[in-house]
Amino acid sequence: MRFLTLLFLLLTFRGHAQYTHVWKGTQDNQWNNATNWQPATVPTTSSKVRIDTCVNCPIALASSVKVDDLYLFSTALSLQAHTLQSNTLSVYFSELTANNGKISSQEIRVFVENTVLGDLQFETQNGQFQAGNTFQNAVQITLNACATCAGFVMYAPNVFNGQVRLTNKGQGFTVSAYSGTVTFNKKMTLINAATADVTSQYFGQKDYLNVRGNVVFEDSVVVIDSSSNRNSRVWFTDVRFNAPTLLNTKGSTVYVGMKAAEINSSLQLQSNGGAFELGTTTSGQAVFTTSGRLQLKQGDCSGTRLAWNNCKYLNNSALKIDISSTDTTQLSNEFTTSDSAYIVADLTVLSPLIQLDGGTFNGKATFNRTKSPYFPQMCAGGNVFADSLTIINSSGSPWFWGATRNDVFGKSVRAVHSAKNTNELYLAQAGSTTFKANLTLQSTPSANAGGIFVGFGADSVRFDNNAKVVIDDFGAGTAGLFNVRQRGKTAQNRFTLHGNGILRIENSTFAGVLAANIPQLYLNNSVFLQPVVFVKTANGLNSSVGNNTFRSRLQLVNNATAGSLKFVFMDSNLSK
Repeated sequence: MRFLTLLFLLLTFRGHAQYTHVWKGTQDNQWNNATNWQPATVPTTSSKVRIDTCVNCPIALASSVKVDDLYLFSTALSLQAHTLQSNTLSVYFSELTANNGKISSQEIRVFVENTVLGDLQFETQNGQFQAGNTFQNAVQITLNACATCAGFVMYAPNVFNGQVRLTNKGQGFTVSAYSGTVTFNKKMTLINAATADVTSQYFGQKDYLNVRGNVVFEDSVVVIDSSSNRNSRVWFTDVRFNAPTLLNTKGSTVYVGMKAAEINSSLQLQSNGGAFELGTTTSGQAVFTTSGRLQLKQGDCSGTRLAWNNCKYLNNSALKIDISSTDTTQLSNEFTTSDSAYIVADLTVLSPLIQLDGGTFNGKATFNRTKSPYFPQMCAGGNVFADSLTIINSSGSPWFWGATRNDVFGKSVRAVHSAKNTNELYLAQAGSTTFKANLTLQSTPSANAGGIFVGFGADSVRFDNNAKVVIDDFGAGTAGLFNVRQRGKTAQNRFTLHGNGILRIENSTFAGVLAANIPQLYLNNSVFLQPVVFVKTANGLNSSVGNNTFRSRLQLVNNATAGSLKFVFMDSNLSK
């Protein structure tokens, strides 16, 4: 590698401008001593300076200096607390020592295989750190605005043994663009204060020639995005987080795992209008190991989108994602998944918008669609729920589940209709959905119209042997069962509705006993193989459309103080 570096240096050197000042060091190590220079004058703001002979090193600055161009090769320079300013800077195989000193250059052309001792600040508009640099102490890099610049690149391998602070006001940082590893052994802080229309920060491989490079964070990471520009991006492409990480975004989208991300500690998300994507829908993957943990609670995120794509969560501790915004003036928060989503822990999600388009959930899962975004939400389906599932629609608009693909329900499912405004919760829309355990439908006292509707396509819903439908504490809206097929004679179906609740059954077959206390009842084209009891409890006129078949005992009870029940409106069959 050193041979390639030397070849690169020779090519670079040939392109350098003619130097006006060359270090000789004939007197001492003081920069401001004219006798140390050829010609024997101290460099000025128009000087092009070359130091490639380490005589009387380290060369010491007694005050801040400014030159036009500075070239350092295999030398040592001590800045202490002073500022070294140049329009262009090239540093090779050198040692820089500072005590809160500063290097300010419009362009850092080359910075390769150097050692930096002490706390040092860099300020530039455009530049790069090539491979082989070691920063033993704290380093700060400020990238100023420049519309025509390419930003700042750090090629692997580079090692940071002190704290690192990156401040972007320009076109952004790229860390590790080629093969190798960039290691941050102490805290790394990124502040994105860019005002440009589009700016991006990259950590890890950036698809140069499809060569893989990665970034390792051994200590904590803090990202603070103060830009409200929604075109801004922060990419953690190929990275490993070994310590607590805080990602805070105001407008940017933060991507974790565009190639591969490994989270071995806590990852805290905060947002006020930005978005987070965990993994990609294609090859990129983010993995929370057994020691990795996501931290996100109500108030941390407002007007944000959390996309759980190709992301595995292997920590068994219960996970709660509460992005239910309490500020109705903010954009609605959204939680989405894709086919490669995988979570082993018990999961609770509260969000105004929830879209589940594939994913595997091994623990108990609860999804509560909160508030009212004023437009329908569709979950395509294709999800696997290995444990019990609770679905709560607290919004003011329809929510469709299994709209285009079947969901797999391994255990019991509870669906809750809970909203003050009209809304509907639609389950098993794609057809041929199977419930292996009980399905429970409920509504809360705050609900009024709307309701829960199960199944719509032909032969859309099946219940395995002994799985039953439970309608419990349903006080408002409609509990609708369409194209339901129940198997197993031992299933005991009990429907309890009150208030203004409506039971609607169409094109369904019940193999088990059914007992229903219902304010209002509508039946159509359904088959009941075991004894059935309907008890009407509310006033008003209800009727059976007809075409129903009762293979066993049927009992009708009208406990309403007024009104009637017209049960056989069209042809129906009573076998016993």
